[in-house]
Amino acid sequence: MIKHNIELESLLPKGNVICECKDHLLYMKTNRSLPTSRFDVEHLSINSYVYLPNRYKVPFRIDMTVKIDAPGLYVLIGNGHVNIGTCWSDNRRMDDIVDPARKTMFFHNHINMNEFTEVSLLYDYKEMQILINGEERYYSKKERYMKSSVFPEMNEEGFELKIACDKQVNLCIKELSITEYEDTCGILHTGELPAAITRNEAIAPDEKPTFEKCISLLPEQIQQEILKTDEYLKSLKLLKFKRQIEKHGNKITYVSSEYGFSYAIYLSNDIFDHSLQWYLITSGKPETWHRKDDRMEEMLNRYDNISRKFAERMFYNLEDCVGCYGNGCLARTLYRYHDKQKAVCHGKLKFDMSISGFEDVRAFIEEIYRLVQETVHAEIKDQFDSEFCNVRYIPKDNNVLLVWKKFCCYEDYRKPTLFAVELLKKYSNSNFVVDARNGFEDAKEDVEWGFSVLLPAMSQTDCQSVTFILNEVNDIEDEMDMWTKEFMKYFTVKKVANYEEVFE
Repeated sequence: MIKHNIELESLLPKGNVICECKDHLLYMKTNRSLPTSRFDVEHLSINSYVYLPNRYKVPFRIDMTVKIDAPGLYVLIGNGHVNIGTCWSDNRRMDDIVDPARKTMFFHNHINMNEFTEVSLLYDYKEMQILINGEERYYSKKERYMKSSVFPEMNEEGFELKIACDKQVNLCIKELSITEYEDTCGILHTGELPAAITRNEAIAPDEKPTFEKCISLLPEQIQQEILKTDEYLKSLKLLKFKRQIEKHGNKITYVSSEYGFSYAIYLSNDIFDHSLQWYLITSGKPETWHRKDDRMEEMLNRYDNISRKFAERMFYNLEDCVGCYGNGCLARTLYRYHDKQKAVCHGKLKFDMSISGFEDVRAFIEEIYRLVQETVHAEIKDQFDSEFCNVRYIPKDNNVLLVWKKFCCYEDYRKPTLFAVELLKKYSNSNFVVDARNGFEDAKEDVEWGFSVLLPAMSQTDCQSVTFILNEVNDIEDEMDMWTKEFMKYFTVKKVANYEEVFE
């Protein structure tokens, strides 16, 4: 038996890793997201880690004392891995050191965050075991390496040990040792193993989840931050957040559908993850997928003028796209900030699993709120409203929309239509949309005025298209056909049944 007490300074960094030895502890942080398909069939290798230059032969035992402040920790041995402290949704928690199956595999890998934990991995010729704080969490006599024809050759060369952690995780290694045995590790199987955690156990299988129950297993301070954030988001009436709770209590989402973004908390008992994104609309064929809006770069630039440090931290927290689905992935989003650019997975901005993380959430959304306020106030200035109609400019669509509320004539008709022309002049390349489902002009003189005054004035703008929103059964169809014929002398014209069809 040879026990190697590893000097922590001998662990070598590779990839996007920062590590520092201080007070006999090794502190490590990963600066780029690890592949989300890291242990799937596609198998993208984890390429940011610390490793030992030497290799070790089975039978061996790895003992380490480690601490993480957020999920998760990955111990990479040979071709395999053991995941520690990951969320319940992790379904590739372990794989074989010689011949990985890359299939669903669970074991009870939970550890407490922010506490030093003793982890022991024992690999023998005919047995394998995982201990966490001395408790047997996994035991097997049927690992693939035990019957592999290439195992003797690989074992002769020895197995490499690597340690990795997710981005935004602070990993601290207190002790690390590897013991190699001549014949056997002397594994002692204690009996029945604890069940793997595969759901948010705050909610019983047939229970309808409530907001308070979903978060009940989280640390008290985190619960209070979620409650505080919930109340804050409710107070932002202008953003019209709708809170949604996933049917099994695994996720709480706040959706601002009018402005195309959402904030989500992914619950995993006493740990969690949370992020914000301008979401993809994925109805229809993939080539039609799009975002209703995307203000991420604008928000970073706005915050650059408020707090450069905050803007840089948010840019850093964007979840890196690491090519899980290739360069053709439609969720891959490129963002720029100053002279930097980053390909981001789903345009997702992740936050730390801490009180300061929630402070960042509220600060970021506060600036979105200010942006929306400015937009709404600008829209009010560019709006005409009366009992007969409403005219306004819609910035996100670059449309001037005239909605008739009832039939009218003379100044009640002419004043708003001329206001619409002024908006078309003000906003370059904007288009004109007329909702005539509830009203229109109601005098012969207004038709003559429209042809002699309104249309020539509109032709002096750079408007390219005019769209009429009409009822399927239309009492003014003949009149609209006449207007359409005149408009077509200057513009592209179409008729639709609702505003959404304007974009089809």
